[in-house]
Amino acid sequence: MKQITKLLKNNIYINDIIKMCHECINLFIGKSMCLAIPSKIIRIDNSTAVIDVYGAQRNISLLLLEENVHIGDYVLVHAGFAIQKLDEEMAKDTLELFKKYFGEEDKKDD
Repeated sequence: MKQITKLLKNNIYINDIIKMCHECINLFIGKSMCLAIPSKIIRIDNSTAVIDVYGAQRNISLLLLEENVHIGDYVLVHAGFAIQKLDEEMAKDTLELFKKYFGEEDKKDD
């Protein structure tokens, strides 16, 4: 958790975190996959939004979404685009898994 928060607060873009996670997962399971990060919408302006992930805020595009979203909704974000609207419970559960995983990684680094 400390790692992801540190990266986000130091203006490392979500894309960089996705790349880092992708590389880690490749090492563990030997297969490629994409990660999208659940993010809460805190502001909407036409086809863009500001999202919040663990206190870090980023601008994203809403152009790829097929359904309408509102402030407070959760979306999956990949490469700067919201790609899917999420159920709030699913989003929070997924964020908790990220938090647990990165928390364990922080313990390994100590």
